[in-house]
Amino acid sequence: DWTMKVLGKLNKYVKTPNIDTMADNGILFTNNCVTTSMCWISRASMVTGTYASRHLYLEPWHTEIFETHPWNETVFPLLKANGYYTGLVGKWHALEREPEMSMAFNYSNVYYGWHWETRDGVMRHVTDLNLEDSIHFLRNRPMDKKFALKVSFFATHAWDDHDPPYEPKNETKARFYNNVTIPRPKTGTEAHWRRMPHFFNEDNEGRGRWRNRFDPEHYQNSIKDLYRMATEV
Repeated sequence: DWTMKVLGKLNKYVKTPNIDTMADNGILFTNNCVTTSMCWISRASMVTGTYASRHLYLEPWHTEIFETHPWNETVFPLLKANGYYTGLVGKWHALEREPEMSMAFNYSNVYYGWHWETRDGVMRHVTDLNLEDSIHFLRNRPMDKKFALKVSFFATHAWDDHDPPYEPKNETKARFYNNVTIPRPKTGTEAHWRRMPHFFNEDNEGRGRWRNRFDPEHYQNSIKDLYRMATEV
């Protein structure tokens, strides 16, 4: 949901100063590819270290993420077994099955993550909740141990079957993006679509999402809202 070009370091129209600083002080990977561009499948690849063709976690809430490979040889069980205090915050999209979750994480606060959720009687933007829960982990972890925290921000995910599909905070809208026009991608045309292989058709899930979000009549609103949510993170 968050493509490589939604970074200030690679796109002058996006404001992500803190992530850009991480790139300046670390490594910026510019040749990454995703084999199966759905959020839960990519998330399963990150926690297992395997391609979708191996982990087979192709539908959310199924059990393959725990079963198609030795779970105790995946990233977070290995980290925990080797002395790390491990945490998971935010979107998970898998079952919270035991004992697998306890093998992987000392701390977890998992929630599906609509763009807005009520906590303690107050409606709040989910990006703020992701932040709050992550800070809670960092402040309360054992300070004498190494740690590894996986934070699954819901942003920049669209809200499926919802109009508008992206819901950033109003103050972000006003501050950064209202007075700019974002150019459309050169390959975002019907002609390019018609040259795709035969198995990309109008039944394709990605194509349906593109139609609802990035066809010309939707493009400016959707792309600006997507960039705004990146700025919030």
